[in-house]
Amino acid sequence: MRKADPTVALAGDATLQSEVLEDLAQAVNYRRWLCALALPYLGTDPLEIGSGSGDHAAEWLVDGRRLTVTEPEPTRYAMLCQRFAGHAAVSVRQLGLPADVEARHSAVVAFNVLEHIEDDVAALVSCRRLVRPDGAVVILVPAFEFAMSAFDREIGHYRRYRVSSLSQRMEQAGLTVESIQYVNPLGLAA
Repeated sequence: MRKADPTVALAGDATLQSEVLEDLAQAVNYRRWLCALALPYLGTDPLEIGSGSGDHAAEWLVDGRRLTVTEPEPTRYAMLCQRFAGHAAVSVRQLGLPADVEARHSAVVAFNVLEHIEDDVAALVSCRRLVRPDGAVVILVPAFEFAMSAFDREIGHYRRYRVSSLSQRMEQAGLTVESIQYVNPLGLAA
């Protein structure tokens, strides 16, 4: 597995990616719904990959949970440091995938990250190495190759997934797929 430079941003236009994150910050109910889907898998010490502005993390800071947030893009990393400065339950790391690091988190969560990484199997291997043996890897990716658009490419997407293609890549990375499903099919129309 090649070692990633933790300060290198995901593929695509970082400014446009940040604008999309700002737009999504307004979708409070959608964000809460997505966060609720991941909540049962988080455990007590999850790590979020590609935390962006930290909106998901803020939703998960309940029940005394510790949380590590990560971001490879320098400007967003600085925003995370500022947002969670002095918050004892949050650690902030500059980290990109794939990465040659190991940890023992209760879960790794990556919402809309994997599609930005050219070697997605190596990224999933990294996720596996960041969780303890009984930990969970929770992934949310855009669906359906036929929906790949110029906008997807502009913000740095290498691909979209089907249940079968994501399952295959997760198994290649040594992960056991316990549950996989399509969510928000109405979003495809939008």
